[in-house]
Amino acid sequence: MDLIPNFAMETWVLVATSLVLLYIIE
Repeated sequence: MDLIPNFAMETWVLVATSLVLLYIIE
């Protein structure tokens, strides 16, 4: 059951990192 929240958190971190990188590149 813990895998679901952990996976969600990792996904959020990846999304946030991607957005930040795109923002910096632009």
